[in-house]
Amino acid sequence: MQFKITELPGIKSEDVNYNRVMLIAFLADVADMDKNNDLFTLMTCLINGGISKIVFDMTSVEFIDSYGMGTIIDITKMVRKHKGGDAVLINVPERIQMVFKPIQLQKFMKMFSSLEDALHYYKYV
Repeated sequence: MQFKITELPGIKSEDVNYNRVMLIAFLADVADMDKNNDLFTLMTCLINGGISKIVFDMTSVEFIDSYGMGTIIDITKMVRKHKGGDAVLINVPERIQMVFKPIQLQKFMKMFSSLEDALHYYKYV
């Protein structure tokens, strides 16, 4: 699992403006209970610190269990509630999309095919 914090294109500032910052989380190949406790703890700290725009890059995800899905959902709920922000998914492999369909995750979270699409979405949130 890797993370990248990037500033959205636009006006530069000396102070951190969390409206202009986006966190990109590159999820590991397996998103299960063993790995998601650390993810949830880290994301809770970052959200409490001010992060309000989160992108989960699912490119490498080969397996996700119900605990992994629940972690992503809980993080999304937290960032929406505490910071008025949002979390989105990008590069979701087709086999993982099939796992999401029965729970209709796409109705709860936005899913994009690229980082550029997510950047465009966050320009208006």
